[in-house]
Amino acid sequence: MAPQELVLMVEGEGDANAVPGLITRLLAHVGGDAVLRTGKPMRVGDIYSLVNNASEQRFLKLLQVATKRKPGAVLLLLDGDTKAKHPIHTSEGKQSFCAAQLGRFLAKRAKDETGAGVQFSFAVVFARQEFESWLLAGCPDFADRTQGKDLETGPRGASEMISELTKRAYRKPQNQPEYTRKLDFDRLLKRQPKMRSFHRMEHALCELVDAVRNGRHVCTPA
Repeated sequence: MAPQELVLMVEGEGDANAVPGLITRLLAHVGGDAVLRTGKPMRVGDIYSLVNNASEQRFLKLLQVATKRKPGAVLLLLDGDTKAKHPIHTSEGKQSFCAAQLGRFLAKRAKDETGAGVQFSFAVVFARQEFESWLLAGCPDFADRTQGKDLETGPRGASEMISELTKRAYRKPQNQPEYTRKLDFDRLLKRQPKMRSFHRMEHALCELVDAVRNGRHVCTPA
């Protein structure tokens, strides 16, 4: 059987250029490339644009658009570098950012409103603090020079840190794909302090692969 499509929902241009390659490599890394294949990504904006005015309607509409492609699974990957002074306004009220809590909330909304977990598989992952934090932790250009730094709980500014290390301005649309291709997954997964959000990324892909392979859809995190 041919692999089914994995629709990627990502933030912006740089992510749209870099994430498909990352996920294709990571699917091969976990033995899922015969089950899922990446298609053209959807650019959906950040969490504040998906969840605003105490409503998740934009998020739900975009997810419904994704399902029109009849995918085996959908993956929503967003940065977790939210602004501490700007709470997220959901239909359940204002809340400070928590990747696990917000991921479960979005997954539940998707399950209740779009059939996620029944008609197709769906996963939410937040890169902490930013996608570029993964680059700093796992790209050979930076990994040794950032060893020992807790890149997931530290202040925002991973892009600026890359600029400092390379001595040139980091331009996301061009440089993000370049450094993503160099990511060493083993180095990233073994890094200390642990890059929990990347472990979550790997686990979510495994969940989606197993769901499609076994014909039992999931909606994660539950």
